[in-house]
Amino acid sequence: LHLIVDPGNGSSCDILPIILNKYNIKYMTINSQMDGSFPGRLSEPNKENLNQLSKFVKISDVQDIGIALDGDADRVIFIAEDGKLVDPIRLLALCAKDLLTENGGIPEKDRKIATPINSSSLLERLLEPLGYEVIRTEVGDIKVATALKEKGGILGGETSGTYIWPKYHYGPDSLLTIAYVLEMINRKRKPLRELLKEIPDFPFVRESFQLKEDIPFTKEVNEKIITEMNNLFQNLGKDHVKINKLDGVRFDYQEGWVMVRRSGTSPKLRISVESTIDIPHAKEIFQMTVKRMDKLGLIKEN
Repeated sequence: LHLIVDPGNGSSCDILPIILNKYNIKYMTINSQMDGSFPGRLSEPNKENLNQLSKFVKISDVQDIGIALDGDADRVIFIAEDGKLVDPIRLLALCAKDLLTENGGIPEKDRKIATPINSSSLLERLLEPLGYEVIRTEVGDIKVATALKEKGGILGGETSGTYIWPKYHYGPDSLLTIAYVLEMINRKRKPLRELLKEIPDFPFVRESFQLKEDIPFTKEVNEKIITEMNNLFQNLGKDHVKINKLDGVRFDYQEGWVMVRRSGTSPKLRISVESTIDIPHAKEIFQMTVKRMDKLGLIKEN
């Protein structure tokens, strides 16, 4: 197993190589000098900022996967052999599925994972038939950790690339996640891309919009959003829409879901759409939702 590791000039620059060396894992690094000004790339481990790492993995004849962390090393993103970023929720599902068979499996009472309301529905579709309970929380790793502590569970994770392993502690831990994934790849003798073939990949669109007014999303605001979106779904002939108001408003229907939520850290409206059909369908529903939110006067004009 050969790796390209990108600590992003962050806090894992020293500790991650020590761990990899201990287990004789072959690797090369980029952006591996600790520097709080982050000269190599921006700290956020997203697709845009990891473009260089993706290209390295794709063109390499030696390296198998890429691993990138954020500045404080609580998030980790994996890049498969083809240079594509691995969706953190698909990896969460893969780990949860693998845990069922590793070390004698999981007692039925512990077959729970926690994830925020804005994570993919692939978790329910894949894991519930295997006996898992998927606990949905508000957005934020602290919410996931709290749910795991109060309700029990074996694993938690977010779309941002945080993973929580309650067996060890309740904080996001990128290093534990790296260790588990590398051990799983080695144990199963299959590349990461091959292992991920057993995990659904639902097309997904998410974008943030500046709010026209920096206002809290009260019950009244959410009810206006619900009314507008219900009208949209009725016009589209979509029945049996399930509404979840845990954090923002999420609308689940047969072919996917839509979520409208005010950011908890900035005056922005976040719109997320997942489709079980294809990406054009996701984009179409997304654009319709944007128009409805604009009609309500929530989105600031560019």
